[in-house]
Amino acid sequence: MNKFDIAGIRKELKPDNVMLNIKDLYSVYLKKDNKEEPFKELTYFNMMDSEKKDLYLKNFKKVLSGAIDTKLFEIDFKNKENNDDSFSQNILYKALNSDDKENFKENLDNIVKKIADNFKYEGDIVINFARAEYFKPAKKVNEEADESKDDDAYTFKLILCSVNKVEFPKTVLKLDYLNKQFMANSSMDCIINMDSPIEGFMFPCFNDNSSDVNRVLYYSGKA
Repeated sequence: MNKFDIAGIRKELKPDNVMLNIKDLYSVYLKKDNKEEPFKELTYFNMMDSEKKDLYLKNFKKVLSGAIDTKLFEIDFKNKENNDDSFSQNILYKALNSDDKENFKENLDNIVKKIADNFKYEGDIVINFARAEYFKPAKKVNEEADESKDDDAYTFKLILCSVNKVEFPKTVLKLDYLNKQFMANSSMDCIINMDSPIEGFMFPCFNDNSSDVNRVLYYSGKA
């Protein structure tokens, strides 16, 4: 993928955009100490409130940001000719094309398990997956003509993933507006850092206006 293709997808990550329609969003909380998953959420993206949508969209934009070969890397899958269902490429391909939400969730749970088995993070993490359909105009739009930019377009399915750090704030005094009282924050309170994903990926890559399922675009939060 070149920087223009990546930028083209990134700029379409905005609310209620028909050119990049996010359908399903799946988030998993993964603990460092015992690799348990205390919370999972599978939602239909368009059912979310606008503030929550914006948080996710900004998060996924980060995964498509940075210089190629510095923070973004196009990586080949190993064993890409193998039909073994345990390979990540095959798992992602099935998740991408699944018509059943439970099957979609089950395949992504297998990706989460692979992350848990190779856990390398300093603390708890939240993994976000988005399944979307991207429409890339096949030609430049003539703004003066009676022509819509989706009249002639290439269509791609994609999965975006981000891995995000979970942070536990220090104990502070806060105002509980609901109960009209001052109180200490709970030790169970946590913040998911959506502004700076640790890493992430997009599957598949796109080259010459076609999907390349043999490669993944990997994002590293650090150069």
